[in-house]
Amino acid sequence: EEVSDFSMENKETSLNIVLLLDTSPSTEVKIKELKNYAVKLVENFEPQDKIMLAEFNQELKIKTPFTNDKNTVITNIKKTKFDNGTSLYEAVEQIFDEGINNSQARTAIILISDGVDTTSRKSDYARSLEKVEKYEIPFFVVYVNTFTDQQTIASNKQEYQIGLDYLTDLTSLSGGRAVLLKDLGNDQNVVLPKFAQELRSKYYLKFTTSAIGESGKRKQIKVRVNRPDLLLIAKGSYISN
Repeated sequence: EEVSDFSMENKETSLNIVLLLDTSPSTEVKIKELKNYAVKLVENFEPQDKIMLAEFNQELKIKTPFTNDKNTVITNIKKTKFDNGTSLYEAVEQIFDEGINNSQARTAIILISDGVDTTSRKSDYARSLEKVEKYEIPFFVVYVNTFTDQQTIASNKQEYQIGLDYLTDLTSLSGGRAVLLKDLGNDQNVVLPKFAQELRSKYYLKFTTSAIGESGKRKQIKVRVNRPDLLLIAKGSYISN
């Protein structure tokens, strides 16, 4: 392999942020923390940044199209209501159909969820991740640990482990990362600036390879840096053309 280009985007570029909220029954027990955190996220972005607010339970709903009117987004966050079902896999796949990849602005999706899916029928774990991998849009996951608030039975434990595995794969394949909402406590403002900072520090690494493979196959990739105390977020694989 040979590196053919290494460049950085302009830090002044505006951001398009999709704020995707899990409004299923399992996250209702964390409704106060979830809404407060979402509001703090919105307040943290720059005036020129645009935010789309979406929520999902049994189906995906766009509550606010892309706008830089933070007050409108915050008002709709506070109006969020929880409903039956959890179609996370469908929501992840369908969100790409909402025109989020048609803008020149840098785009990212912030998902607040426990990762549990119970009602997806038109998508599944693997299919949703295949679509994620085809786009250059990172998922930043805020993991809401609701397992301790549910009845601790074997089926629940398995569901939550699958959910955590899914969110881990989601961030790895998209080039994003995750934080734990339960660990933030009253110091949420400490972690919030990192989202915007990381999104405004995006580098592009292009390389050529002599490896021959079938089109549409997943190829693993690993990026290393020789610099201490540096947080590196990169996609762990790509789909060959």
